[in-house]
Amino acid sequence: MKAFLEKFDFGGDLLFADNLTDTEQTTRFTSQLQEAAANTSYGIPFLIAADQEGGRITRLGTGMANCGNMALGTTGNPDYAYDSANIIVKEMSVVGINTDFAPVMVILLRTAIPVCRSWIVPMTS
Repeated sequence: MKAFLEKFDFGGDLLFADNLTDTEQTTRFTSQLQEAAANTSYGIPFLIAADQEGGRITRLGTGMANCGNMALGTTGNPDYAYDSANIIVKEMSVVGINTDFAPVMVILLRTAIPVCRSWIVPMTS
């Protein structure tokens, strides 16, 4: 893997549900990626990403099943959204995923055709 990373200068990897079978496999894979990245001439950690939004959008093969963001929004309680996001971040961090491509905010525009707009920010653990 080190030779592959050296040859192509990758800085990260985006994982999909097909790549993530269970917690042990995911942790082993992300550890191997980070070890290979550390041993390249750059020696910097990899960005390992997934789109783990919660609800129907989930990439981790295991972990807590939580409700979707629209359901969280209808409660009107920002603490529920914070708690849900915090759980997602902790689960991702435990298996070595350090970047989540989930939106930080979704706005549903009330038009004849419902349209959602999303914004993505870096996650912190």
